[in-house]
Amino acid sequence: MILLHKKEIKILSLASPRIQLNKKPDFLSLLIIFYVSLYILYVFWRSLNVLISTWDAFSVYAFKAKIFFYERSFKFLPNMPHYTYPPHTPLFQTWIALNLDAWDHQMIKLFYPFYFLCYITVQYSFLKNFTSARWALFSIVLLVSCNFLIYHSTIAYRDVTTLYYNCACIILLLTWHRTKDKNILFLISLMAGLMTSNKLEGIGYFLIYAIILCIILAKEKNCLIKEKFFNFIRFIISCLCIFLFYQIYLAIAIAPKATLEAKENLSLTLREIQFHFSAALLERILVVGIHFFENLFYSNNWNILWIILLMSPLNIRGNRYPAEIKLLMLSLALFFGMYYFGFAFTQHYYWITKTQTVLSRGILHFLPLASILIVLLNFSKKDPENSVTQK
Repeated sequence: MILLHKKEIKILSLASPRIQLNKKPDFLSLLIIFYVSLYILYVFWRSLNVLISTWDAFSVYAFKAKIFFYERSFKFLPNMPHYTYPPHTPLFQTWIALNLDAWDHQMIKLFYPFYFLCYITVQYSFLKNFTSARWALFSIVLLVSCNFLIYHSTIAYRDVTTLYYNCACIILLLTWHRTKDKNILFLISLMAGLMTSNKLEGIGYFLIYAIILCIILAKEKNCLIKEKFFNFIRFIISCLCIFLFYQIYLAIAIAPKATLEAKENLSLTLREIQFHFSAALLERILVVGIHFFENLFYSNNWNILWIILLMSPLNIRGNRYPAEIKLLMLSLALFFGMYYFGFAFTQHYYWITKTQTVLSRGILHFLPLASILIVLLNFSKKDPENSVTQK
């Protein structure tokens, strides 16, 4: 990001008509800012005042980080719980402890609220280029009103970091679609690689980015096939290097020393997928659909965000940004499809029928895309508070 800034590449500034908000502050905008600020303060307060108490954060991530900190090596990794999990979160916690030169159960949570703050800043900056400051702020209001997001921004789980990398990559893809700046593809690849080092689902998300990029490239009529090929190489090189580095390390240095995981615990990992095709498949598809519906519309996790999305006008032809809307819809469809297929057709069916939070944690990774889509669908170009200027 620093190198891109030095090259005067403004990632979130698009070569398109830009909507500018009247510089005069108004009461509604100030009220929205105050509302969002309260949530930001709460996230930081809870992160810095409540110790690690959730199970996975305590028994897996912080446990690994504490061993790494005191041993200064990975030699005990094969004996740790879920040793195949990507190490981004425990390594980040270890890094904080190393900088403090002491183990502190409170301070190792410090970077989670910053991920939350950084993401809402990115989303605000991105939407401000398409709509107005007030509409961009409204998208943040939709986000912070989701209880599940606020809760996970204060605990030491991996989901808010995954949300940051995942949604930032989609935003950067939309930006590249307009600017065609090759440096953005390098940045997407780097961030996608960091995401694969944070959660196993990251490689699945990366495949979704690849599908979206291929669709964009296929529609480019003025671009040579050779240039399309090199754009795709720029997109995959960093991510694959980061992903394969840890997988090769696991295969060579860790797997031979690790105790074999029990076969009945295969549902705990994405490294071994078992597809289930049986007479009960139709019933499983129906059950998964019911769980999705209940989670989106009957849980207390998302406020009424998904209801607003369904009620939003879908008049793409009359919209100013049809390409961005179509790509966002495609992204959401692919994310939902990936989880739906995974729960219905594999051993991960267990997690949607026997637990309450696994599906919610998956939806959290792409939740902000819904708030972006709501704003783009409902933004009125006749808004008297805005004036259109060409860059």
